[in-house]
Amino acid sequence: LYEHGRFGSADTQAVGLLMTLYAFAILGAGIGDLLARACYACHDSHTPVIANSVAFTAATGLKILLVGQFAAAALAVATSGFYLVSISILAAIVLRRQGMAMLAGLSGSLIRSLIGSVTGCASAMIVIQLCGTVAVLPAALLGATVYGAALWLLGDEFVLRMIRPMQSATKGVD
Repeated sequence: LYEHGRFGSADTQAVGLLMTLYAFAILGAGIGDLLARACYACHDSHTPVIANSVAFTAATGLKILLVGQFAAAALAVATSGFYLVSISILAAIVLRRQGMAMLAGLSGSLIRSLIGSVTGCASAMIVIQLCGTVAVLPAALLGATVYGAALWLLGDEFVLRMIRPMQSATKGVD
């Protein structure tokens, strides 16, 4: 996809490394958002701000120290590190306040989400393999639909809650 003109295989590998390093930032951002919302639900807006400020300061220092030696990889590692430090701080605080009972049912949700993700990604991958990169949007739509359908079939409480209003609306149409 990338290798044309002056962009060669070494450049593709470098971009691949950066994307891998930034993947931890995506994971950390998602978990951090959930943990911050847990704080907000308890009427605590200060804890996420303080935790993120500490993590941001540490990441900024890390970027300054490492960018000269490791270039863009240092920025990716420090950014991912920011999110991982931030969620570690927030998770420790939220778990201390709420107790381990807040994690009840988490394993089932994670398993359902993993099954939905694998089936959704696999279906999207099949479409892209058969139709090429021009089918990215239809593949993404199919992947999202399969993901939702898998979670619905597995009885995921959040999907069932999301579908319930739609079912009620269609009953009134008859």
